[in-house]
Amino acid sequence: MKVLVVGDIHGNFEEVFKQLDKEDKDFDKIVFLGDYVDSFEKKHQGAPMIDGFKKLCSMKDDKHIILFGNHDLSYLGDPNVSGHNWTYASAYREMFLENLDKVDIACQLGDYVFSHAGITKTWLEFWGFIGEKTYHMASVAKMEIEDFEKLSIIDRINLIFHAKEFDFFDYNLLDRSGYGNNKVQGPVWVRPDVLWLDMYFEKQFVGHTEMKPSDCPVSITKGKKELIILDSPTHCNFYSLEI
Repeated sequence: MKVLVVGDIHGNFEEVFKQLDKEDKDFDKIVFLGDYVDSFEKKHQGAPMIDGFKKLCSMKDDKHIILFGNHDLSYLGDPNVSGHNWTYASAYREMFLENLDKVDIACQLGDYVFSHAGITKTWLEFWGFIGEKTYHMASVAKMEIEDFEKLSIIDRINLIFHAKEFDFFDYNLLDRSGYGNNKVQGPVWVRPDVLWLDMYFEKQFVGHTEMKPSDCPVSITKGKKELIILDSPTHCNFYSLEI
C-alpha cells in the first residue's frame, strides 16, 4: 500500500491542493495530519481557510483520511494555542462541528499509527483506554455503547471524539509547561521528545512540531520502534510511505 502523508497546513490550502492534483492518483491512501486553521499570513485567514477546509472535507472517502490537530480542537474546546483567531472563532467552530463526521483523531494503516501529535501509554492510562476502567467509562455509559472494550484502541479514541467528549483531547493542565512536553498530553498535544520515550504504538507518524524545512521529515528509529515527524514552517509538507 502506497501512502501519502500531508503535514500541518495552517491555511496553506492553495499550495497543498496544487501538489495533490499532481500526486493524488499515485497513492492508495492519503492522510492529513491536522492543523488546518490559524496562520500568521492574513491572506489565509477567514474565508480562504473555511473554503479550503470545506473542500478538503468534500474529498473525504476511504482513500482520504482527515485527522484533527490542536489548533482545530481549540475552536471546540480550550483555546489554549498560539495564534488562536478570535475574529473567526465562531465561524471556525461552526465549520468544524458541521464536518465532525469527516475527521478523526487517529488511524492505523499496517503497522503505522497516524495522529497529529502522537499517542503515549501515559495518556491512554490516564483516561482509562488501557488499564483500569476510569474516566472514559462515564462517557461510554452515557453513549450506551455495547462491547466498547472489544473495540481497538484507535476506534475507542475516535468514538469518544465523535461523541464530542473534547476534554479528553484538550491540553492537560497537569502539565504546567505550556508547551506539551509531558507524557500526560494527548494525541493532538504531546511533543516528540517525550512521545519517543513513552510511545504506546511502536511505529507512529505525527506532525505538530515544526522542524527546519531542510530536515523535514525527521525520522527516529531504534530496533522496531520508529517515529516520523512531518511539519515545518512551509506548511506544505508531503511524505511518501510504503506500508
